[in-house]
Amino acid sequence: ETEIHEDYIEYLYVIKGSCRMYFEEKEESFKEGDLITIPPHINHHAVVTSAFPMLALVQRQLIA
Repeated sequence: ETEIHEDYIEYLYVIKGSCRMYFEEKEESFKEGDLITIPPHINHHAVVTSAFPMLALVQRQLIA
């Protein structure tokens, strides 16, 4: 499901698995060991592409 963040930057560190992220019109693939950075005000969603669920560590940083 597409979402948008208004007041924070979201970081996802992929621990296991892989996904394809969609940022507005842009598509990018990520795998184990990659860091995904999602700035505020960007429509985005992910599709898991690995044969098993993706595991990621998520951190959100408030913007001033």
